[in-house]
Amino acid sequence: MKADFYPTGDDPLPARGLERRRRLDVGGTALALAPPEYLIVRKLEFHRDGGSDKHLRDIASMLASQCPLDLAWLEAELEARGLMSEWGRLRAESSGG
Repeated sequence: MKADFYPTGDDPLPARGLERRRRLDVGGTALALAPPEYLIVRKLEFHRDGGSDKHLRDIASMLASQCPLDLAWLEAELEARGLMSEWGRLRAESSGG
């Protein structure tokens, strides 16, 4: 298992991530995890800011896992952050087209 940690600053996104957290039982230990939509937003921001393809590979793995996504919430957040072009390219690549 691995974990990503993101600084919060004045950004309201972490509070939304906490509100939408998902609970998971791992070997009898309860974990609260950020929703995948939150991680996708953060990873696209870090990719835009630093250019590392690692973030894109992480998102592609998340998309391949068939985890249900709240696309309306995700795409509204991506639009507000100017990340829709990156998201569109990633979706096209992950669907093979």
